Amino acid sequence: GSMSRSGEEGGFDVMPQMRAGYMTIVTGTTEEDGERVIGFERPSSSSEKEEKVDGEEFVSLGDGTFVYRDSMAVLPKKISDADAISTAAAALCGVHCAMSRDEDEGEDEGQNEDSEKESHKVVVLGGGDYACFTARALSKLGAEVYLVTTRPMALKDTPLNPLRNSKVNTMSPVIGDEELGFSEYIGKFDCVIDAVGDEAKLSQVTDLKDGVVKSQSDGVASKLNRDNGCKRYISTVTKSQRLVLEEGLFFARDPVIKYQQKVEKSSDFSCFSRMDPPLNFGPSTLQKLFDNGIIFPAGSNENGKHANKGAFVRGWSFPDYTELEVWPRDSSGSAPVRFGFPGLEELTVEKEVERIMGRAGLAQAETKPPKKQTNPHVVIIEGLPDITEEIASKKRDSVLFISASYCRMCRTISPAFNRLARISNEEYKDGILFAKANTAKRPGKQLALSLHVESVPTFILFKDGEQYGSPLGIPKLPSKKLDLALEYLRTGKEWDSDVFKEDEENSSKRTKLQ
Repeated sequence: GSMSRSGEEGGFDVMPQMRAGYMTIVTGTTEEDGERVIGFERPSSSSEKEEKVDGEEFVSLGDGTFVYRDSMAVLPKKISDADAISTAAAALCGVHCAMSRDEDEGEDEGQNEDSEKESHKVVVLGGGDYACFTARALSKLGAEVYLVTTRPMALKDTPLNPLRNSKVNTMSPVIGDEELGFSEYIGKFDCVIDAVGDEAKLSQVTDLKDGVVKSQSDGVASKLNRDNGCKRYISTVTKSQRLVLEEGLFFARDPVIKYQQKVEKSSDFSCFSRMDPPLNFGPSTLQKLFDNGIIFPAGSNENGKHANKGAFVRGWSFPDYTELEVWPRDSSGSAPVRFGFPGLEELTVEKEVERIMGRAGLAQAETKPPKKQTNPHVVIIEGLPDITEEIASKKRDSVLFISASYCRMCRTISPAFNRLARISNEEYKDGILFAKANTAKRPGKQLALSLHVESVPTFILFKDGEQYGSPLGIPKLPSKKLDLALEYLRTGKEWDSDVFKEDEENSSKRTKLQ
C-alpha cells in the first residue's frame, strides 16, 4: 500500500506482498545551511558523479552521506535523534500510507485544501500505543479519525502527544443499542488501519464453486470497498505479533527474541532489496508531525529503545494480544470475522465468482463431471472445495502432497508417496488420509496460494481437519523428516518448528510454482 518514488500507488491489495526490503534512516546536519535534519539515506552508487547530489534530489550531510530531499524533515530542538528515528519508522506504514491518495482522487482546481482534509476519513483499529500514535498523527494531518478499540481509556492526553484540537472519535467495536459495527455506523471512509489483527491473512477460506475459491479477506475487502468506499486496508501487525499468535504465549518467547535479535544485530542486508523512500514523505508527513509535536518515542516501541541497535524492530505487547482475543467475533456470514467488518454473504459470494470466472466459466464449473479416483490409497484434490469436502468437514488427519505436472522431482517421488500411503494404511490403520494436489491448473494454483506454498514438492499436514504445523519442502522419498512428521501427527505431539526447519540446500532443489 505504500507509494513508490515514481508516484505509483498501491490499490486495494488483498494478498500480501511476497518480498522484503529495507531503507536506512539517518540524522545529521546539512552542509548547505547547517540544519539538523532526519531523512532516508541514498544508497551508494558507482556512478555518483552522474547523479544530482546536493541539489534537486539529494542533500549532503557530510562524510559522503546523502539523503533524499523529499524524505527530509527539519528536527525541532526538543526532539531527540532516537525519538525522531522511531517516529519516522512508525509513520511509514500506519500514517503516510493512510494519507496517500490515488491519482484519480486528486482534488479539483477549485477545491481548497481544507475541504479535501475534511473529506478524508480513516478508521484505526486498536487501543495500543502504536494505534493511538497513528490516530493522533492522522488527525493532525487533517484526517477525520475514528479509533475503534475494546479499551475505553486507550487515548490519553499526554505532554508528548496532546489531544487538543484533535478530531479523534473513540468508540467500542459494538456501537449503540442496535449493536452496530464500525463499518455500518461510520458509513463512508477512505482507509482502515488495523493495528490489532490482519483479516487479509488470518481469516478462514471460503470455498465457492467447484474449482474456484475466494478468501474471506478478499470478500471483506471487496465489501469494504463497495459498501464503504474504502480504498485501502492496511494491517500494521508485526512479525513478533504473528509469532505469538502462531506459537501461543507460552512457546513464542524464544522465537520472538531470536527473530528480533537476528534483525537488530544484522550488518548484512544483502538478502533484502534496497528500497527508495515513499514519495514526498518528509514534507507531507514527517515534518507536519514534528511541527505539531506528534512523536512515537523510542521507549514506546513494544521491543524497547533502538538507539544502539542496527535496525528498528517493533515487538508485541500483551494488551494488544488480549485485545485481539477479546474482540467480538461475527459469525453471521459464511466465515467468522472480527465484529465491525462486513461478513461475506452468500449473494456476495455468487457475485464474486461471477466476476472472476465470467458466466461461461460458471457454467463450465457447474457442469463439470465428478473426478475419478484411480488409487485406492491416495485421494486426488483438485482445489479448496475438495479440501473442505474430504478433510475439513470430516475433521480428518491428512497428508497432502502438493506437486505440479511440470516438476520432474514431483513425478519422481509420486510412486514413493503412493507406496507410503499403502504401507501406512495397511500397517497403522489409523485413518490418516493421503492426498495429492496438482498446482498446474487454476484450481490447484489457488489452492497453493491459500496455503502459502511457493515451491514443489511440498507436504501439508492436517490435524482434525485443520492445518497442522508448517509446510514441509521435501525433495525425495523415503524421508526421515516426513516419517517424523507423521509420528507427530499420529501422537498429537506439539509441533516443533526447529525440528522441522527447512534445509536451505533442499529448498534450492525444489521447483518454483509457475
